[in-house]
Amino acid sequence: MARTTNKRARGDGELGARIRRRRKALGLAAKDLARAAGVSPSYVSQLEHGTQERPSLDVVHALAVALGLSSAELFGEPVAVALPPTIPPVLAALAGDLGLDARTTEMLAGIHIDGRQPRTHDGWLLIILAIRHACVADTAASPVAASG
Repeated sequence: MARTTNKRARGDGELGARIRRRRKALGLAAKDLARAAGVSPSYVSQLEHGTQERPSLDVVHALAVALGLSSAELFGEPVAVALPPTIPPVLAALAGDLGLDARTTEMLAGIHIDGRQPRTHDGWLLIILAIRHACVADTAASPVAASG
């Protein structure tokens, strides 16, 4: 295949625009960003102007860290914010009665079966007992537990 001499940008320029916007928002000079990311200032300029749009993942990660972003944010991907689940009052009361820690209670609050959650004390208790039983059964069946 013949090699092309066309030096047009290979993408839509959005990566470079995001880098430039974030760098300027942070008040960084291109050379400061380059130093923090371990690349040359000319490379940062090429990225920002769209003449180099395919940096390695290592470079993207270094730039993202230097800009205080995740690599996904630098690529323009939406960032999902995980909010803690709302804990139903019945589950909160049961968790208190059983002495469940906050992490376990939040995990339970995230359980939905066919789009629904248990609504009663007994429904939540059944879920908790089923999970405990599955965990104990898994531990008892594992080779580590059998040999230990």
